[in-house]
Order: sequence, then C-alpha cells, then structure tokens
Amino acid sequence: MAILKNGSKFEDNKTIVKSINGQNADTNGNVTLKSSKHNITLTHTNWTGAEAPYNYAITIEGMDADKNWEVTNSVEPLMTEAELTAFGEAKIIAGSQTTNTINLVAYGKKPTMDINILVIVRGD
Repeated sequence: MAILKNGSKFEDNKTIVKSINGQNADTNGNVTLKSSKHNITLTHTNWTGAEAPYNYAITIEGMDADKNWEVTNSVEPLMTEAELTAFGEAKIIAGSQTTNTINLVAYGKKPTMDINILVIVRGD
C-alpha cells in the first residue's frame, strides 16, 4: 500500500488515482496534468470594437497568464459549414490571457452569427 502526499491510500503501485486538487497522481504523489476542453459559443453581439480588430473575452475558470491554450472547431455542438465560413472570414486568432479570461481577436469581418468553438487549455 502506498500513501500519497495528501494522505490518500491505494493498493497497486501502477494505479493512477484522482487525489490531489482533482488531478491524477502516481504512487509518489506526482501530479499528472491534463488538458481541459471547453465548448464555447461566441455570441455575435458580444464582439467589441467598431472596426477590426474586434475583441471577444471568454471566461474560463482556472486560466492564468502562463497556461497554453488553443482554439479549434467545436464538436459539441458540431461547427456548421456556415460557422466555419464566418470563423474564417473573421480571421479569428488567439489574443491575450489573464486570470480566468482569454481574449480572441478578429482581424477580418465582424461575425454576424453565433459561432461554436472548442477551447483547449493545455495541461500536458
């Protein structure tokens, strides 16, 4: 039997258990970080700015200035062809990030429809 740094016990040294701050830990109490996925709907009325570049702030709990993240097409709900076109025409890229917030920037056309995206906050 092994005891983790937080006092949790388990029988098998090969077992990975969820134990330290919701993260997986091995037999030595080392945390294995995992990426988190966030399905987000970019509501077209929430883009700010009168002309390009337009900005969009997204709240993601646990985000900080040092975490890596990426934006990709949504799979739940699946990004439609019209959304994909709007995303491309808007020329959306990753912007800045702060505690619990990421910002997207659109250098093209301001979106006139809601767009479903997937934000992946990298933990690996």
